[in-house]
Amino acid sequence: MTFVNEGLWDRVIRIVAGIALGYAAWLAWPGTANLMSGPGAVSLVFLVIGVIALVTGLAGWCPVYALFDVSTKKKVGA
Repeated sequence: MTFVNEGLWDRVIRIVAGIALGYAAWLAWPGTANLMSGPGAVSLVFLVIGVIALVTGLAGWCPVYALFDVSTKKKVGA
């Protein structure tokens, strides 16, 4: 039984978006910021969303898709 519920393009988009959001988080983090400052909070949000997108893209499985029984993967023989 396979648990992959993301198609190829869905995975590619998630991986690219995860890398881009991680890079944006790194760029938005000023040297004097902390997590309670505006730029620090924005960077943290970008980083969390980016990591989630990257991990789900690499794994090929999205828990939200599984919750709603959605799949973007092509069915074999369909």
